[in-house]
Amino acid sequence: MRPQSSISAVADGGADGKATLAQKVVNWNNRPRSRTGSGRSHGVVLAMRYVIVIAAVTFFLFWDGLYNHGYYLDATVREVSRIVRYVTG
Repeated sequence: MRPQSSISAVADGGADGKATLAQKVVNWNNRPRSRTGSGRSHGVVLAMRYVIVIAAVTFFLFWDGLYNHGYYLDATVREVSRIVRYVTG
């Protein structure tokens, strides 16, 4: 008796009778899904974007304050003030 190859085991359901990878893929593809996923997961993704941005800004402020004595923050505030004065006349 010859042992089954992995290809034939996938094709006929395997020796133990459980669903094979090919069958699971077919079942997964036939399952109805929305285009964008669940609303909850979309909200989590948006929230994580905000968390990442806030963490990056906080890291920059700490780095600038500790290692540069606020040089870049000071230069940024001065430049923004100059631009606002230019725009508003």
